[in-house]
Amino acid sequence: MTKTPSHPSIQRPAAPLDTGPRDWFVAAIECNGTVSDCLSAVLGELHSRAGFIQSLMASLESNGVRGVDAVTDLSQKIKGLENTLKFRLGILRPERPQAWFRAPAATSTGPFSATLIDEPVFASFDPWDADKVKRELYALWTARRAKGLPFKDDGGCLWKTLLTFNADYKRLVDLPAPFHAFTLETLPDTLPVHLDSRALRAFLLNVRNEVRGARERLDLCFRQLREASERFWAFQLEHGATEPSPQRPFGHTGASQHRGPSNPQADSMREEFKRRREKTHQSQSQGARAILSGNDLDALRFLGFEDYPALEALRQRYLQLAKQYHPDRNGGNESAFKRLSSAYAHLMSRIEVSVK
Repeated sequence: MTKTPSHPSIQRPAAPLDTGPRDWFVAAIECNGTVSDCLSAVLGELHSRAGFIQSLMASLESNGVRGVDAVTDLSQKIKGLENTLKFRLGILRPERPQAWFRAPAATSTGPFSATLIDEPVFASFDPWDADKVKRELYALWTARRAKGLPFKDDGGCLWKTLLTFNADYKRLVDLPAPFHAFTLETLPDTLPVHLDSRALRAFLLNVRNEVRGARERLDLCFRQLREASERFWAFQLEHGATEPSPQRPFGHTGASQHRGPSNPQADSMREEFKRRREKTHQSQSQGARAILSGNDLDALRFLGFEDYPALEALRQRYLQLAKQYHPDRNGGNESAFKRLSSAYAHLMSRIEVSVK
């Protein structure tokens, strides 16, 4: 004889009602128990969903610009770093070590104004510690941390900015407890059944696409900065600049009372730059003389001149290269075109001043 239950109950169905995302009330149907038990199961599942939404809010709300989500805020910051790396890394030379420890003179990229980060590539470090600096920077990048940088001071630099953005990215994509097992890089694929919904999936797919885009851009910034830094470190190592000596650390800007032992190669390099700075250009009209600065040399080198050209020669070279690099042309190069415009404007102003 079948015993009649003393209270109403709802039995679990033999098969799921739907193969798609879970209905929010299905917990009541799946529960074996009283009506009160069934409705409590629904409330428990809704509470879990509310907690998940709160964890998403904690990750996606920005502490920066009001009204901008954290993904957009980080993306805008990365854009400034991208502009800076494109503009600066192409003009830095390993044989001019102090330039890597100075902030750029310009804060925008000429006529196609794009904001640049006003920071040097490196903060100060001892030349003989270059290998250690390299290892520790790469380890921080892999761990997505920005604390404990291997520099002698806490000043800003592009490496610090990149590592800070990388740490911000980790905080953004890793959800807080109790959902720390989830990451915005893999959701919604890893959503458990009780959190699933079609609308939530669509939302998380959008977030994941934006997050993965930021990851790719950060990785590209790292590769660009790493390649440029390794050229710098390799040059310094080859020329003996990383050997222990009483010399000032890289990036030190204060006056020194004592100089280290003479380095023949470094002395020769200094003489070469001194010779170039003192080399002058005789203007065709006035015969004015102008000293070549570091910016002059970079602009001349990019345009293929050894010294100030005549105005007409400069214009002709600009037009020739502008046709080659213009981004609207097939095979154009936007970054090179920006450098060309900046170099041309700089030399035009210098030559016109020398003529006057």
